[in-house]
Amino acid sequence: MWLANLRIGNRLALGFGIICALLMLIVGLAITMLGRIDQGTQEIAHNRMPRIETSNKLLHEINKVAIAVRNIMLTDDAADKQAQREMIASSHRAAKELLDNLDRTLQSAKGRQILEEVKRYNDVYLQGIDQLVRMIDSGDKAGAETYLAKQLRPQLAALQGAVNEQIGVQT
Repeated sequence: MWLANLRIGNRLALGFGIICALLMLIVGLAITMLGRIDQGTQEIAHNRMPRIETSNKLLHEINKVAIAVRNIMLTDDAADKQAQREMIASSHRAAKELLDNLDRTLQSAKGRQILEEVKRYNDVYLQGIDQLVRMIDSGDKAGAETYLAKQLRPQLAALQGAVNEQIGVQT
């Protein structure tokens, strides 16, 4: 009943004081939450998105190699075959740089584990590419087609799957 004994001015002051205190509490919580949102945004903008971009570039280089290998199989033009070989070599260098970049920037154990898997699949795929090109150069077109369908395509799918898994870890 002590509130009933207060004059109206004091009651109003007490009510507004309580409202102001609650308002300050809400403002403090809002500032804290904005700080957390900012940290999350910084993580996305400066860490995750660059890694996703790097992984997508790696996927693009892998696809360029696959297209170039198929072009070598399809063409009889020596100049075009040489241009495709240069494309493969260029994409190999770019992929190595991208993998090195990911190796420097990945911090999570899961991300590093998947990166090692990507590297392993990439090495197997590169060896398969070299084997296929040797078969094409030796004139074994039928053997090269069989090797591409039975050996290299599953290796490519495994590599692409690992890179896509790497992208999934970052999202």
